[in-house]
Amino acid sequence: CKNEVPHLNLVHQKYADNDDLMVIGIGIRSGIAEFVQSQGVQYLVLQDHENETVSNLYGVWSVPHNVFINRQGRITRQIAQSLSESGLERYINEIL
Repeated sequence: CKNEVPHLNLVHQKYADNDDLMVIGIGIRSGIAEFVQSQGVQYLVLQDHENETVSNLYGVWSVPHNVFINRQGRITRQIAQSLSESGLERYINEIL
């Protein structure tokens, strides 16, 4: 997860003025606010509810876990590993 933050920050910056893509992080463990601050996260990060509502909805049981959702709200890909910037871009291009 730490390794992916710089890549997600770059993708977030690249698409910040574009309504077609939004980078959102979901904290599934306590301490997410401290992580966001210490790692310099620039994209939106939300804390999952203590009963892991979002985690259960998307089947997230480990981090990092990337979920790509298209404009129709359909999950197009899930990857339970850290991605490079080029890897993120490849999957982003599939949904744009």
